[in-house]
Amino acid sequence: MQEMSADDEQIIIEALKEGNVDVAITVATEWTLQSPEDAVAHYWLGNAFLNKGDSAAAVAAFEEGLRQSPFDADLLVNAGVALRAAGRVDEALNLYRAAAIAQPDAADIHYLLGNAFKAQSRFTEAIQSYQKAIALKPDYVEAYNNLSVTFRIAKSYDDAAEAIARGLAIDGSDADLHRNRGALRRLQGDNDGALAAYIRATELRNDFAEAHYFAGEILSDLERWEEAVEQYAEATRIDPENDDYEAGLREATEHIHLRN
Repeated sequence: MQEMSADDEQIIIEALKEGNVDVAITVATEWTLQSPEDAVAHYWLGNAFLNKGDSAAAVAAFEEGLRQSPFDADLLVNAGVALRAAGRVDEALNLYRAAAIAQPDAADIHYLLGNAFKAQSRFTEAIQSYQKAIALKPDYVEAYNNLSVTFRIAKSYDDAAEAIARGLAIDGSDADLHRNRGALRRLQGDNDGALAAYIRATELRNDFAEAHYFAGEILSDLERWEEAVEQYAEATRIDPENDDYEAGLREATEHIHLRN
């Protein structure tokens, strides 16, 4: 039986980088047909289907790979990602746990565990997983970000603020952390601080529709209608299909008309 070469694997990698997903699927499918017991072939086929947005096909490919290599951490992780995309969070969690056993020092696996626990509202376990990821990778800004969100949802506001501050100390230009600071300060009744954080998020990411929207919400609460319109309008320009953004813009505009 003909074996796929390293060149063939590189073709798949380059095709995925360039967005040529169908090419990657074709090459990977041929690989699995030629070498059905090669777990790597099924791994790349699963990745190609993930890139295409076909989570069901990705799960099937990864599961076949795991039949060939049941303790492969990369297969376990990516199968978990595909299962989460398919809405099968419990199964994804089991695979992430198995991956963490296979590679206990892999920060990304503990981060994914945290995400799965958070999706199930298992906040204590999510927090522990994010903290483990950070312990393994101290500059893990994404983990600080999701840790802060989880603390905020769990109403541990001081811990949330500390996680945000630590993340920003690593990367002060992370727009998501500034957005989360805005959400936290708004919950704490600090509208001025929340507005400043949301505006900073929009300055750091030009297409951050959500941050523009929440800036508009705060400005509406403060009855600063013209400024609210500007923020809602920008959110709507970025995401014209969002009904909440359009409703905010319409309401703020109506207030200006009523005042005049």
